[in-house]
Amino acid sequence: VADVNAKYQWICSSGGQVPHGAIQGGRTSRGEPLYIGRKTHARVMIPGKIHPSQGGLFIAYGGKEHAYQSDYEILVIMH
Repeated sequence: VADVNAKYQWICSSGGQVPHGAIQGGRTSRGEPLYIGRKTHARVMIPGKIHPSQGGLFIAYGGKEHAYQSDYEILVIMH
């Protein structure tokens, strides 16, 4: 459940790093946490999943999955 009074922010990340306050968006079939990320791809901001054990962000675009290990953003809650 989202906190209506919370402040959220996109911050730069790379290498699958997960800062304090990162928003979890799901889990893999093995139970690993996935986090909410985004990246500009083909001049469009695309949401994706950050998979820490795979070292980066994965987005779906044009019927393919694209992997990025740097220069993407992760959604965090500011305390």
